Amino acid sequence: MREIFKRSNPKSIEMKIENSRVILSGWWNYFSLTESKSALTQLDSFIRKRVRINAWSQWKRIRTRYKMLRRLNVNHDKAYQWANSSKGKAKVASSPILQTTLTTGVLTRMGLISLEANFTFKHQQTKTILTNRRVPDRYARW
Repeated sequence: MREIFKRSNPKSIEMKIENSRVILSGWWNYFSLTESKSALTQLDSFIRKRVRINAWSQWKRIRTRYKMLRRLNVNHDKAYQWANSSKGKAKVASSPILQTTLTTGVLTRMGLISLEANFTFKHQQTKTILTNRRVPDRYARW
């Protein structure tokens, strides 16, 4: 994942997400058998942060950052203020500037797989399957 989301990698965000889908689906197949949600949560947050860093570094000029923030439904004043931020790429990716604009939903629509959401969905399904089954109690007296 570090190789795909390297800042020096010249591919577009869409291409990086497309390349990461193969690896993430493999990881999901491997980790889906575990009960460790925290590992998937940490991995998921790392990947989202790297995508946000890549997006901010691809929007090199202030004018481009402003236009892209406006496309993500940020009002004029905030977009102008955030586009002129002097913070570094990693700091911006962790700040509300990109946390509120490039949300998990936006990244999912771009094609990024969320390991945490898949984990939650899978375990909710298994809970309903287990609770719907009637398990005979051999100690019950009828």
